[in-house]
Amino acid sequence: METHALGVTLPRGIRTTYFIDAETYLPRKVVAEVTVDGTEYRPGRVFHEYADQGGIMYPRTVTYWWMQDQVDTAMVELVEVNPALGDDRFVIPPEIR
Repeated sequence: METHALGVTLPRGIRTTYFIDAETYLPRKVVAEVTVDGTEYRPGRVFHEYADQGGIMYPRTVTYWWMQDQVDTAMVELVEVNPALGDDRFVIPPEIR
């Protein structure tokens, strides 16, 4: 699969490379370069099985890692586009005001 590589440097200096599918323009992989206490890590994510949900493409499976030998996979079970939300979802709880 042919991809375009897009390099982005985030405000705190983390360098991130997005690999974008050349045909669909969907992100296929993201790899970062992060330094923590002098040690460099290359965490990343790979996006699989895109599906259309209300006109928006979502990956149904995401493989992710912090270190190369610690790989996990997450599966998206439900995507809701523009669900109805009550006004109470946007109220700041009194204990943090």
